[in-house]
This record gives sequence, structure tokens and C-alpha cells, in this order.
Amino acid sequence: MMLAALGITPLTKLPLLLASPGLAWQVTIGATLFVQLACAGAASTTQRSIRQIVTTSTWLTSGARPVAAFLGSALGVWIGVRPVLTAGTLLLLVPLVVLACSPIRALR
Repeated sequence: MMLAALGITPLTKLPLLLASPGLAWQVTIGATLFVQLACAGAASTTQRSIRQIVTTSTWLTSGARPVAAFLGSALGVWIGVRPVLTAGTLLLLVPLVVLACSPIRALR
């Protein structure tokens, strides 16, 4: 969507270069301005959506670190350091498995 919108936008300027006086050109320029604004809205919305997804993901992963550090240290005191480190190491495999099984691998 974003690539299409950004690709169409320069084409909407062509009528300005070719325009002559007259109602037909005024309508043409008005129509291409409408398309340009629609493309700008589509590109902006897509960019904001991508930004929001990235920000939310970063917030969730960064925000979980202090909680995980507290829980890890508490569990280390309660059941021992080696079992907690082993569990933590195995938990690091979860993102790999989730990503490997997700459709994201097909994205280009």
C-alpha cells in the first residue's frame, strides 16, 4: 500500500505540467489532487501502523526485562541458580520456534 501510494503521487503532478486554461484541465487537476491526497493518507496511515506495531513490540519486550530480572533473581534464590539459568536458556528457544512456525518467513 505504501509503495503504491508513494509511486502514484508523482504521477499526479503530470497534469500540472501539461495543463492549459479551461474547465477540463481544472477538473483534471482537481481529480489528480484528490488522488494525491488519498495516496498521502494511505501512505501516512500505513507508516503510522508500522510505527505503532514496532513501538508496541519494543515496549513489550523492553518493559518485560525488569520483571524477568526480578523473577529470575527471586527464583534463583528460591530454587537455585543453575535450574533458573537452564530454564531461562530453554525459554530463549521460544521466539525461534514461534518465528520459524509463523508466516513471517514468507514475507519479502
